[in-house]
Formats: sequence, C-alpha cells, structure tokens
Amino acid sequence: MPRSLFDDDDDRPRRRRRRDDDDHDPHRPRKKGDGPPVGLLVGGALGFVLLAVGGIVLALTGGSRDREDAKANPPAPVVPDVRPAPGPAVPPVKVEPPKPGYGTAMPAGTDGVRQIAFGGGVDGVAAYMGMAGPNADQHLTVANVKTGALVGRVPLLNAESVNGLAVAPGGRFAAVHVSAPGSGDEVVVHELTTKKAYRFTPYSRKARIIDPDLMYVGFVGPDRLLTAHETSGFDVWKLPGMERVCGQPGRPKDAIPKLQRNAFSMRCTNAALSPDGKTFAVLDGVPNSSGFSFYDTATAARTGQTPLFIPGLSANFWGVAFTPDGKRFAAMTTYYMPKSLTSLQVWDVATGRRLSEAPVEVGKTGTAMAFWGPDLVIVSEGGYGAVDVMAAATGQVVAKVRAVTGGTAQMIAPDTAGGALWYTFDNSIFRKESTTLGSVPPPGAALPGRTLDLTRDGPRWK
Repeated sequence: MPRSLFDDDDDRPRRRRRRDDDDHDPHRPRKKGDGPPVGLLVGGALGFVLLAVGGIVLALTGGSRDREDAKANPPAPVVPDVRPAPGPAVPPVKVEPPKPGYGTAMPAGTDGVRQIAFGGGVDGVAAYMGMAGPNADQHLTVANVKTGALVGRVPLLNAESVNGLAVAPGGRFAAVHVSAPGSGDEVVVHELTTKKAYRFTPYSRKARIIDPDLMYVGFVGPDRLLTAHETSGFDVWKLPGMERVCGQPGRPKDAIPKLQRNAFSMRCTNAALSPDGKTFAVLDGVPNSSGFSFYDTATAARTGQTPLFIPGLSANFWGVAFTPDGKRFAAMTTYYMPKSLTSLQVWDVATGRRLSEAPVEVGKTGTAMAFWGPDLVIVSEGGYGAVDVMAAATGQVVAKVRAVTGGTAQMIAPDTAGGALWYTFDNSIFRKESTTLGSVPPPGAALPGRTLDLTRDGPRWK
C-alpha cells in the first residue's frame, strides 16, 4: 500500500537523544555545580601568555628590521618650495569686437552730407559739406578715406551759398567756392592744421558785372590751387599766400559757349582735372566753334587739343571726365544742327584724336559724369540717389545704380576717385555713427546684373 505523504514521521524509528544534546539545550535546568570546565580556563590563560610573548618578540625583531631598512633606503630629501609669491592680478586685455556692417565710419558729427570731394584717390582724403539739421550750422569735415580718421573740421557760414568743394592731396588745405554774384564769386581756403582761413576773389566783377565769373576750383598739388572762369581762362595759385604761379587768359569775353556749372552737382560740366592733377581739360577754341584743350598745370602750356566739334553757337554740356589713368577724355554734350543731338565722345589726350562718338538716348541728360573703370561712365541724375551706367564706346545705358540706405546722408558721389563708385549713408541708428563711406570697384567687362543697389550692408547686383 503506498505510503502516505503525511506518515513519514510516524513510521521512521526515532533517533536516540544524545547527552551532548542535553548539555547544549538552553531550556534544560542548570544543575548544582555546573560552570566552565577547568581545562578551558587553563588553556585560555596559557594561550594568552603565549600571545603576549609572541607580540613582544615580533615588536623587537620588527623594529630592528625597520631600522636596517631605513639605513639601506634613506628617505628622499625634502626640497623647500621657493616659488615667488604671486604678484598683483593683471586685468585681462579687453578686445572690442568688430562692428558689424559695411564701409568706413567717418568722424562723429559728419552729418547731413550734401557735397563731397576727394583728394589723393583711394589712399587720400575726402571733404564733406553738411549740416546736422535745418537750423544747424554748416560744417566742412576732412577725413581719411580708408580709416575715417579726422584730419580737420571747420564751421561754414550759414548765410553763404557753397557752390563747390575741393580738397588737396594730404588734406592740409580745402577750398570752398562761395557765391557772391555782385562782386564775383569768392574762394575760401581753409588750412585744416591751423584752422586759418584765407578769402580771395580770383575774378572780380566790381568794375563790370559782365566780366567772366568763377566756374571751377580744384587742387593740382598739396599746396597748389587752380581756378577757372567762364571764358576758359585759368590760374594756378600757391598756398597759403595766393601767389599766382601760371595760367592762361582764356577766350574773348563774348565767346560762347561758356564754361557751365551744374547747380545741383556743383560740378563744372565742361572743364576737368586729370586724376593726378597734372592736366587740365577745358572747352576752348575759336569764339563760335569749340573743342577741348589740354594744359600742363605746372606751366600752363597747351599739350594737346581736340578737333572743333560743336558746329553751332548753342550747346549744353552734361559732364566731362578723364579715365582713371588720365589717358582718355570724354564729354556728353547736346548741340543743335538744326535738330537736337546728344552724344558721348571720347578722345585720346596725348594726340587729341577722337576715339569714339555715340548717340545717346533722346532726352537722356545728367548733372555730372565720371569714369567708373576704363570703359564705363556714371551719369548722375537729378537726385542724390541714382545714376545711369553707360558704355563709353556706345553711349548705351547698361545698368542703373540706386542708393537704398535712406537717412540724411544718403548720397552717390558724382566723382569716382581711383575709378571706384562712392556713396555715403547715415548710420546713426544702426551703428551709432554719423556717416559711413562705402565704395564699389568697377565691375569689369561682364556686368553682374542690370541694377546695383547700394545698401547699408554693401552693394548688391540684381
């Protein structure tokens, strides 16, 4: 019969209880005389004595061994710390982060730019005429083109009408053409280093109001000023004493057409200086049929002339300009034969030979003209914010330039110093600067686009 899972303890024989079990039973009542065994006490005491003796021997032998090890391996000598005490804390050099944006910041206070002139090209200086507001004083500021460093600043009389500016290479002198119709226009020469001013009237009209008046002012050297009057006569003066160096008397007083100055750009439209100041081109020739003559500004000697190209008595000039290298000269002119014809003509300066003649779009005129590189000219429109770009050889408008900066200093310069296009804009809000000067190099043979926007961040072709 199978064994039940619950019957194991009942059928298995019981284990006999040992005496040792009684001795280890914690519930067994202790008998009289019970205690620790004598052998245990004696063995424990003897073990303790042996342990103590062993410790003493170990201590004696260990200490001897340590002393022998110390003699064989002496410790490394302690080197004193002789570093110098720290000096005073050096403050870190504060490096100003570059200002964001485009162009060169002009000196603070160069506000409301309305006229600009260059001296010395891209490595030279620029002169600005402006004012901070409608009721503010006029000022003349001269600054370095590349760095914006201030060369000098002088106040101008608000009551005087400024008909043009010029600045000498190096920036020691700047000249202001001041209107004075009754007695003849004046030239005020400012010496920026000393802030002295010299005022004179190169062509007085006090005797006769019909005498030719001042039409052109420009520097031909660091201390040489050239002035020209309506009938093409000119003089070179040494500064600051206004000593006459050389010149030409010009045509008869009744000769026409006369030298003209645009009332908006303040540029003479039929006389100009070469970029190096060594050659003066001026409308010249017989009284009733005219061409251009080229003169050496150091001696006033004629070095060349163009053929007579104006067939009649009436003509309008929109601008004249030398190429950046001074080897070619161009004029944009409207004359009548008997119909109105506007043309852009280019001559070789050395020989006077005409290199090209191209008709210009009907009705297309301007307030000034300048070469942008060797083959393009910019023709300023009536405002400060736009110019047309023409191919000098064809007279075709190939691009348009627009200033889109806004502000009181927005202006595209009518001159192209170093062959570059220049513009100014107000940066008082975005960069906390009064006026910024930017430039655009000539684009080369292939135009990147048909429209060039002049922005605060630089030029953008479209």
